[in-house]
Amino acid sequence: MLPDREAYLGEPWQDWLLLVLAPVLACAVGIGSAWVYALRVGRPGFHESLAFFALTGFIVNSHFALTFYRSHLNGKIFRLTPLRFTLVPVLLLACLLTSNFCFCVAVFVNVWWDTWHSSSQTFGLCRMYDRKLGNDPEAGRGLDMALNWLIYTGPIIAGVIRQEEIANSLGAMEGSYPALAALLAAAVGRVLERAAPLVLPAGLAFAAYYAWRYRRLAASGYRVSPLKLAILASTLAAAVASWGYNWWGAAMLSMNLFHAVQYYAVVWLAERGNVRDSLGLPSTGWALPAFLAPAAAYGALVALPSTSSLWLMKVSVAVATLHFWYDGFVWSVRKGQTRFPAPS
Repeated sequence: MLPDREAYLGEPWQDWLLLVLAPVLACAVGIGSAWVYALRVGRPGFHESLAFFALTGFIVNSHFALTFYRSHLNGKIFRLTPLRFTLVPVLLLACLLTSNFCFCVAVFVNVWWDTWHSSSQTFGLCRMYDRKLGNDPEAGRGLDMALNWLIYTGPIIAGVIRQEEIANSLGAMEGSYPALAALLAAAVGRVLERAAPLVLPAGLAFAAYYAWRYRRLAASGYRVSPLKLAILASTLAAAVASWGYNWWGAAMLSMNLFHAVQYYAVVWLAERGNVRDSLGLPSTGWALPAFLAPAAAYGALVALPSTSSLWLMKVSVAVATLHFWYDGFVWSVRKGQTRFPAPS
């Protein structure tokens, strides 16, 4: 039975297509792309192709730029912490442009911060669906946070491509600080190797505990959201399929694709009125191209090999860092910062 209209963040089709089922649909795209590449060239290696890097880079960087609709275009959010939105970006960019060491550290931190950020996005969607049904924003909060962190990190730790993930995080550092990169790679590798056998038993134990705790919450009045359960199942299926098995480099494309689609949808649903009013447009429909174009242009600029340069890479790392940080405090369900007005 489908949920009532009140349970959705947008139109029902938007929630199902762009939020709930986005992980499994993106996983199908990633795996399908890898298979097509393998059939064309006669061997696996999609993650080595120029098309993979360009497409993944465009998806990742274009959604990074959307943060500023939320942080700078929304006056209510901007007034909460104006220095974070004005002074900090300038200082961060200055550090990255003038110090290669800061740049390398930022790249390493961002790869792992991205995992936390991605899990937090699904966590946030779960809490939004809870709030739509009138549940206490504190009820089950820690449980949802832990479950989403486990869904994202468990398959990476236990999967066959964790060494590739380490290499991605150290790519910038290896060129300038090879000794430090080797030390970090060895340390992270040892931690992951020892943690891998614990993922499955820990995951099953926590899933049982999670279900037990939520049964108790339901007995005391908590309303279970079918959309929340569906997005958790969809994300788990995509994470296991992507990270648990090396689909010839499709994991990075799959995970980044659904994360970006969800983010586009959430920012649009929440900020479409601000975009329309700020640009003085007559209707929300006119605002959609204006919403998409700047982010797409930025994503293309950063992703295209013809525009690649060190200073642009540093700018993109600064934007990514701000994206991860800003999203940590501008989507608070507890503070009522996640309103989704009706379409107009």
